[in-house]
Amino acid sequence: LNIQDILQQKGGVTILNNVIDSFNDEKTVVEVEVASAGNLTVQVLTLDGNVVKVLQRGRVETGKYYYHWDGKNKAGDSVARGMYFIRVVGPNLDETRKVMVVKEYVKYL
Repeated sequence: LNIQDILQQKGGVTILNNVIDSFNDEKTVVEVEVASAGNLTVQVLTLDGNVVKVLQRGRVETGKYYYHWDGKNKAGDSVARGMYFIRVVGPNLDETRKVMVVKEYVKYL
């Protein structure tokens, strides 16, 4: 596996893997660049805005932070396949990114 340069998305929030398969234990990585200290909230939402899981809620200092989501809800159950949103709200920051959850069954005969 050879990793090329990562293309940073605008707004200080970058999704490093936006298609995950929860059956294969894949995770999405949310990179957040915080320009000034303050409260930061990182949430996973459904299409209709319901909160699936909170990845971060609290005060952070200036810097770069990484949050992981494994396709599971706050109860630890795998979510249904489909589109989800990662919403990041913090100091001078309000961004939303898309993540697709797929489920591939591999059956060996």
